[in-house]
Amino acid sequence: MVNNERATLLCAMTYGFTLAILSGCSGGGGNGTNNVPGPTGGAPVINGIHSSVLADQDNTYPTGRVVRIDVDVPDLTKVASGTIRITSASQGYDSGVQSLKFGSIYYEWDTTGLIPASDYTVAIVIVDTSGNTSTDKSLVISLAPNPPLINKLVSDIDITVPAQGFPVNVVRSYLLNSTFNGPMGYGWTHTYRMSIVEPPAFLDALKTTPIPATVQVFNADGTGSYFQPNGDGTYKAPKGDFRTLTKAKDGTYLLVGKYGTRFLFDSAGKLKLIVDRNGN
Repeated sequence: MVNNERATLLCAMTYGFTLAILSGCSGGGGNGTNNVPGPTGGAPVINGIHSSVLADQDNTYPTGRVVRIDVDVPDLTKVASGTIRITSASQGYDSGVQSLKFGSIYYEWDTTGLIPASDYTVAIVIVDTSGNTSTDKSLVISLAPNPPLINKLVSDIDITVPAQGFPVNVVRSYLLNSTFNGPMGYGWTHTYRMSIVEPPAFLDALKTTPIPATVQVFNADGTGSYFQPNGDGTYKAPKGDFRTLTKAKDGTYLLVGKYGTRFLFDSAGKLKLIVDRNGN
């Protein structure tokens, strides 16, 4: 009886100090509840932020390009949403808070009309499914002056054949600073090498809806033009470009020029047919 009273007194004295002592006084070993951790969590991890314009990934690009910004996270399924904001203190530029696209996590930044500067700072905010947030401002992009679009060293008509509607002209051009290796060699292109390149469509976060990506039209003179998707199969042309681009359900493209000439591309983006506005 005395031993029981002493045990009771000891428990009363040690109550409130530690849960381990209290559990020991109650008799027997712990049932494991003391080892269950409390709520865990913390800011989601951002492994890195990267920028690119096609194969160029050095964070310095001519103005007028569409810069793709990718956010690397270890587990996409735990990300609920994300935003991006791009600012330049030297130019007073602020893109405002924009939503990121998902599938991978990315954003396409149109730099048309922006002033060259070396302090375009990218701020990424990621929100996970528990409501935790992380911010990363490590990426700084430099925009350089855009050289003139006329970068042809050589341009000449090799073949011309009169035809109803418009003549068949094969114009051969050599482009400065071009890394394209075509049938005529590095830097050489011709009139009918027009093509369309579209990156794979990504899936929206936690959904199965494909998000169309920006497409690039390689023009007859070898220059490239970026068209932004409107979400309904049509695309928005760059400023000053009066052409229209439409993607059909079968994956083919129709590019219509300012004066009605139509260029039909197959689902792989290869030019298949040219028709003038009179049907020739």
